[in-house]
Amino acid sequence: MRKRSNVTLAAIARGLFYAYICALFIFSFREESVQYSEYVFVLFAAVTILYCLIKKTLENSEIIMCLSAFALFCLLSTIWAIRAGTAMTSGISLCILVIMLILVFQVFEPKHLPEFFYVVFLAGCIMVAITIQDMGIEY
Repeated sequence: MRKRSNVTLAAIARGLFYAYICALFIFSFREESVQYSEYVFVLFAAVTILYCLIKKTLENSEIIMCLSAFALFCLLSTIWAIRAGTAMTSGISLCILVIMLILVFQVFEPKHLPEFFYVVFLAGCIMVAITIQDMGIEY
């Protein structure tokens, strides 16, 4: 009799989000490989959207609604901004962050917070090791 695995689509999405955090740390200072972290984010987004489609629900909260309204307001501020290009770039960045918040909100629960801090600590250790390898310890 085969044992069933406890790996769910939400767990895979959380793992991809952790991989994205690590990729941000690892590839952010290497211009030629920044796109790898973007690929991991797109994969995370695709798995999370698939999870939401299978689950047929979208978790929502007042915080997400307020931040979405604020991001929309920031995009609309492009109309009256002195530097419209800068306002548009900042508004788009804020919208991307709100989309990431919505995706993260779908697969994380408060019980996952300790593992999140563990992964961020591990990603920081990896970044320190890569920095020491690239630049040495003289700095």
